Amino acid sequence: MRSLDGFACGKLAALEGARPRRTPVVTVRGSIFAERAGRHLLSFSCNDYLNLGRHLEVIKAAVAAAQHYGADASRLVTDNHPLYDELESRLARLKGAAAACVFGSGYLANAGIIPALVGATVCRYRHCDVAHAEALLAANRAKHQRALIATDGVFSMDGDLAPLSDLSTLAQRFGAWLLADDAHGLGVIGGGRGSSFTNGTAVDVPLQMGTLSKAVGAYGGYLCAP
Repeated sequence: MRSLDGFACGKLAALEGARPRRTPVVTVRGSIFAERAGRHLLSFSCNDYLNLGRHLEVIKAAVAAAQHYGADASRLVTDNHPLYDELESRLARLKGAAAACVFGSGYLANAGIIPALVGATVCRYRHCDVAHAEALLAANRAKHQRALIATDGVFSMDGDLAPLSDLSTLAQRFGAWLLADDAHGLGVIGGGRGSSFTNGTAVDVPLQMGTLSKAVGAYGGYLCAP
């Protein structure tokens, strides 16, 4: 096990035996159709909900931007590009927030947001069960300086909506912050503004996180917040 190859092969074999190992399948997608292993298929399993990733106007704009600005490096290293500011301003307006910050991906957004705000104690509440979340807060809130309630806005497997209004009220009662991951809500519900806007009035969700790799048809993540 001292060799890297030996360690990697052993770990992959263990994953294979437990069946959680994933092997990517090469798929070429164009519009709503996909080519896989020589077969022409109609795709129902893509997260590009509005097909903007293949929209001709989006493609033309992306090509024009690349020709005008070129490819850029890290925002931290090469300083702030005006397009970052424009994107963040538009996201903040869309979500009714004071400001926004973009990330390289939705995963990186969640990996960066949560540790920056709260500690490492995790209490899991049952799916969409506000009463269970309340019981956990009642039992644990006084032990910690800060608390955060995290939920999906739209749950991707079944399409059910989180009870954001009730969770927002609960968060305010216990002095906690509510974070809604709106990866599957942006562009789809609430007039396109997402899960916090489904009932005609905005729910007070101070941390609205999401991705640009679903309905927006691009790549990246964001946080809209105070």
